[in-house]
Amino acid sequence: MYKSVSFEIDGVLYVAGGFHADATPATTIYKYNETSDQWTIQGELPFGLNIISDYPHFIFENVPYFITEDRLVRRYDTAADTWDIISVFPSDVNKGGINVVLGDKIYIGLFENSPKIWEFDLKANTWKSKTSFTGIFGLSRDNNAGFYTYVHKVYVVRSTSFGQFLDNPRMELWSFDPNALK
Repeated sequence: MYKSVSFEIDGVLYVAGGFHADATPATTIYKYNETSDQWTIQGELPFGLNIISDYPHFIFENVPYFITEDRLVRRYDTAADTWDIISVFPSDVNKGGINVVLGDKIYIGLFENSPKIWEFDLKANTWKSKTSFTGIFGLSRDNNAGFYTYVHKVYVVRSTSFGQFLDNPRMELWSFDPNALK
């Protein structure tokens, strides 16, 4: 398998999806046992998942969540190997977005060619539109070059020509405090 998505829950590594050597999509979830140094099959994905599709996924309170192309927010119970749909993302989902957990909220958005960011309150199961950004964020060919959090703020590096930074190095660095946004 290659181009899979990995995540860690309670010290256990999971690897899910991706592609087989013949380039067909893989839907298996594998679990690594550190004591035995062995991989076992945990279960199957109910949707396609790989790092190329780059759809949002995050860990909240030690539980993995995935937002799929059909905008469904799916929660995965690793102990029971079960999936449930807990919400619907309120906008189109595309690749290249950010997904940041800060406290009890998750900030998702800024997808390829989209200046919008949303706040998801998992405890209340509610979505709140935050803001749309200007500058390179408002252009038709904008992409995230990277993002990170530091001291309860989100930082995003955005460019107009993803993958062509040497040819067109026009980028902007944004920092924002989610609590100060609309």
